Amino acid sequence: RQTQSLLLDIIDNDFARIDSLQQIKFLAADIQRDALEYGQNITKTDSEGSIETRMQKSNDELQAQAKTYRELEGDDITEQNRNEFEQITKDADQMVQDALLLVTNKQLTATQQQTAQLDLDEKYEALATEVDRLLQAEVQAVEEEDAEGDETVEQIILFSTVTAAGSFCISVLFGLLLANSLSRRVMRLRHGADSIADGNLSTTVLTTPQDEIGQLGSALNHMSGRLKESYGRLAFEKQRDEILLQSLADGLVALDDKSNVALMNSQAMDLLELKDMPQLIGHPFAQMVAFQGKDLKPLPPEQLPSTITMSTGQSVNDVL
Repeated sequence: RQTQSLLLDIIDNDFARIDSLQQIKFLAADIQRDALEYGQNITKTDSEGSIETRMQKSNDELQAQAKTYRELEGDDITEQNRNEFEQITKDADQMVQDALLLVTNKQLTATQQQTAQLDLDEKYEALATEVDRLLQAEVQAVEEEDAEGDETVEQIILFSTVTAAGSFCISVLFGLLLANSLSRRVMRLRHGADSIADGNLSTTVLTTPQDEIGQLGSALNHMSGRLKESYGRLAFEKQRDEILLQSLADGLVALDDKSNVALMNSQAMDLLELKDMPQLIGHPFAQMVAFQGKDLKPLPPEQLPSTITMSTGQSVNDVL
């Protein structure tokens, strides 16, 4: 806002005052030239009327420019410049009056006209010098305001740069904190999943806040709960089957698809004279019992009852 105000002041006031001073100098030069032409009898009239009329018109424009300059005077103009301009206007008025007197006074002799012309030239030169001095002061003031504007712009650029750098650092810090928070939450999910995979179905993970990761944690907790229920039912059914198996009066041995012992009741262990059931589970049944055919010779693996039954679905009775 300060820079904009300075620029507007330079454009609207300073440049306009400089233009008014230049116009005053040009109009004074026109009046001095018209008086010189009259004194040299170069012309008495032109397309726009008499020299007197033209000088009066130039004087009116000069007064208008002086009024414009006064209207553009602001608080930034120095008292010295204001006083110099008032002196310029007084000198310009006196020069105009002398020029008009030179043109309108028909009783002047040639010598008097020449003397009046020289005096008018001196007054114009003095006026031009005063205007140039004030113009230089105005230009210097504009340069100072321009330098002040440049300094303000540099301060704005520096402030913007520092602000942008600070915002970037804050954004990076916030991003790191957010990434660290997300990483910790993902690691908790991973540890929870590893614990569930190791069989600890009572594991639960935090589900707050309820964003995508929180919803994933809720799904993981739901899955572990369902798995715990399923394994509980399986354990109950296994325990029930073992009770039923042990309550049978006959010996019973259950094999898996590889002919390894899956279940065996105590009656079967007594009949086969086997001990320590936990060590028998999962081992080949053929290594525990020697099967013989009707010729009392050991049966090869492909003729074992379990192999034949599992491959054909038929029972085998003629073995010992």
